[in-house]
Amino acid sequence: KKLKTNNIKMNNYGGNWTIEKMNIVTKYAKAYLEIMKMQTWAKTIYFDGFAGSGYIENDSLSNEDALGTALRILEIQKPKGFDMYYFVELDEKNKNSLQKTVQENFFGLNAHVVKEDCNNKLKALANFLKKNKNHTALVFIDPYGMSVKWESIRALKDLRIDLWILVPTGLG
Repeated sequence: KKLKTNNIKMNNYGGNWTIEKMNIVTKYAKAYLEIMKMQTWAKTIYFDGFAGSGYIENDSLSNEDALGTALRILEIQKPKGFDMYYFVELDEKNKNSLQKTVQENFFGLNAHVVKEDCNNKLKALANFLKKNKNHTALVFIDPYGMSVKWESIRALKDLRIDLWILVPTGLG
């Protein structure tokens, strides 16, 4: 389906690795959901700590390639969708753009878009999962720099999560 893209903000395109990264994360999410559909006791959460605007900008990209990770994950409905989606974005314009696209295209899904620091929301997720033992989470952290604090990651210890952290190695 073609998503409504009225008045959206696009993130700058990172390069071919950006498309590959999003393809890999989406493929993993589908495999995760395939496994989790057999776990009838479990409620699944997708958590994106740096969700962006929902789109990346580059004139050479097809509409499908221009979709950011958040929208690609929301489009997954087979084998099943996530029970809850939680997108964190610190930039107000990016947050508003993603929220508008989610509201217009994914009405009815349990999707939340919040403007907040990822570190705070990782700790809140950890507290939620400690109280709600029937929930599992796929956590995707793709920071712009070294903005994720170790104590935020450590808060997730011993919880039912799959944690993906992309570490920018080109800094220095």
